[in-house]
Amino acid sequence: MMLFTHALFGAALGRIVQNRPASYLVGVASHALGDVLPHREHPLKIDAPLVAAALTLLGLRFGWASPECMGALGGITPDMEHLPTMLGWSEPDREFFPTHGPYPEPWLHSMGHTPEDDRVQIGLAVASLLVLCANTSDEPPLHPNQRREGASEPAEGM
Repeated sequence: MMLFTHALFGAALGRIVQNRPASYLVGVASHALGDVLPHREHPLKIDAPLVAAALTLLGLRFGWASPECMGALGGITPDMEHLPTMLGWSEPDREFFPTHGPYPEPWLHSMGHTPEDDRVQIGLAVASLLVLCANTSDEPPLHPNQRREGASEPAEGM
């Protein structure tokens, strides 16, 4: 599954959990679920700019230390173990995340087959975006530096 989709899925779960450490852990767990769903892999030259844009937009929208960003980081962290393999420093059988490396059970990755299209991956990304775009309060969201109308100014020297 694309890092981009893993990041969005982790961020959406982080938005639901609303606890930074738990969001990170849920993001890591979401990675395993995303790997089990039928999907195709895409080249890093396509995926890297997408995940960089997603992380940047999540940080700007929710804050860099937000549960959404923590969930997104948790969602992509397991794929960091692919880097030594991609750089030729290690063999794939040295990877230890349950849905990576040698597959003792064929269903552990993509339910044992690669689909012809990206329907599942696109569906998961769209569902994640809907969660991330949902307004959970009656008031419109504010940028971290904005203040609501009528809110009192902080006292001088505080």
